[in-house]
Amino acid sequence: IAISIFSITATPNDAICNGESLQLSVSGGVSFVWTPTAGLDNPNIGNPLASPTETTTYTVVATDANGCEATAQLTVEVLVAPVAGFTAHYIPSCEGIVGQFTNSSTGAESFMWVFANGDTSTLENPDQNFNVGPGTVVTLIVYNGEGCVDTAIVDFSGTNYSNIEFDLVVPNIITPNFDGLNDCFQPGFEGEFNECFTLKIFNRWGALIFESIAQGDCWDGRTKAGNAVEAGTYFYLLDINGIQKAGFMTVAHD
Repeated sequence: IAISIFSITATPNDAICNGESLQLSVSGGVSFVWTPTAGLDNPNIGNPLASPTETTTYTVVATDANGCEATAQLTVEVLVAPVAGFTAHYIPSCEGIVGQFTNSSTGAESFMWVFANGDTSTLENPDQNFNVGPGTVVTLIVYNGEGCVDTAIVDFSGTNYSNIEFDLVVPNIITPNFDGLNDCFQPGFEGEFNECFTLKIFNRWGALIFESIAQGDCWDGRTKAGNAVEAGTYFYLLDINGIQKAGFMTVAHD
């Protein structure tokens, strides 16, 4: 009487990122039963594809041509994957449009932004320059320390962006008494126009008393020499990226 010893080997014991799959394999046998069946595309073949959502130990029972059975086990570890996500805010600028990107990803340690013009960035929250016109596709790839990856892709091509259309708010009175209310004249608008911004203030006789090319400057009712101006009406001329706005404003002293 010949006695044959039947044994099998199941592979691999490995780790995958959540959402990924792993090909299992067993050597030996002609029929198979894998348990548990959760995450398996077919529990009755020798090489099922496993996509578990949590770390799982699989047991396979193999039967050979003589009806003998053998058992083996393997464990698929499921690693927590990062989740990519972001929002974008577009503002006008001198040369075009600036996209300000806010990263809302979770579980990520490093980042790769890919823009349609080929530019990339590894910053968490980058700013990116764009041409005026339709938006583009923006891709964010995030990684964690386990090597797991996730990707977020947003298509902004359905929106047309302009750098000559923006809301402008201009105060009509200032009270430069340093009480924190209406102390200075500062046009309000959104955008990055430091290289194409000019503000001029004239008195009633047309003399230039203040000039600035810095977008954030606020006229506090003083001349270029630092002297406080008299109460009254003053004329302003504002140029933002070639768009001019002019008007009158009042300086009032308590």
